[in-house]
Amino acid sequence: MIGPNGGIAQTLVSSIERISFKFINGLDIDSSIGVIYFKDSSTTFQRRYADILSRSTVNSRRLLKYDLHTKNTFVIYRGLMFPNGVALNKNHSFLLMAETTQRRILKLNLGINNFEPEVFAELPRVPDNIKMNDK
Repeated sequence: MIGPNGGIAQTLVSSIERISFKFINGLDIDSSIGVIYFKDSSTTFQRRYADILSRSTVNSRRLLKYDLHTKNTFVIYRGLMFPNGVALNKNHSFLLMAETTQRRILKLNLGINNFEPEVFAELPRVPDNIKMNDK
């Protein structure tokens, strides 16, 4: 984290469940409640091995949530195949996740306790990240 006036970067979190992050891939911030949603694309490989991950069928990647107030990190969902990006909708009621290997976008409703994603879109090609725009 870097403050609004710059300065030296501070690490907020570097591991969860005693597993160090190797390949954090995409984040979005809900500033109204102080939560950062982010993806752990691999617990084994670093970014430079993304080509290996894009062909992998391992589904152990995770969607994570970091609470800026409590400084706690939580696993929201496990079982993603090369997750590559996350974007909150305008009113922060759900988020969309690009799942590269599966060539799809998943939707996760945030207002419920059962964080089970649904398929939002199936794509003809692999998605490379996802971001909200003005449309």
